[in-house]
Amino acid sequence: MPHFEYERATLVLAEAEYFGKKLACQKYQVPPTTYNGWKQRLKKDKKLREMVAAQSQVLSQQWQGETIKTLNLALSQMQQTMRKAPTELDFKSERGAEMWVKTISSLAGAIKNLGELALATHVLMEDESDEDGGSANALNFKNETPNSV
Repeated sequence: MPHFEYERATLVLAEAEYFGKKLACQKYQVPPTTYNGWKQRLKKDKKLREMVAAQSQVLSQQWQGETIKTLNLALSQMQQTMRKAPTELDFKSERGAEMWVKTISSLAGAIKNLGELALATHVLMEDESDEDGGSANALNFKNETPNSV
């Protein structure tokens, strides 16, 4: 009987939680039937469950870290764009004013979406932690500048 590849199964199963079965299987070149077998094994193999849970937590923390960095960069970009508000001369050019407004609107939308994602992740982690009897980690919004990210 071949040796079970815990590490590979762990990566595929954990990433499938975040990116979907299809993408995880493609990335690691795993046939869907193998994935399904691993998913079934997950139910009865405590070691595999623990490894997948740990890897999922690592992926979650990485995702949160990247989300926070991106959110901070977007806020910084918004501040820079606001400082470059068109002068009265620029408003004579309808195109200049229109582009500025579109940029501000796009940045505001991106910031709103990122904030909602970060909040939803925090709430979901809190729910999972409550189910496990543990305490959730709070999102850590740092006062970072783009140069320190």
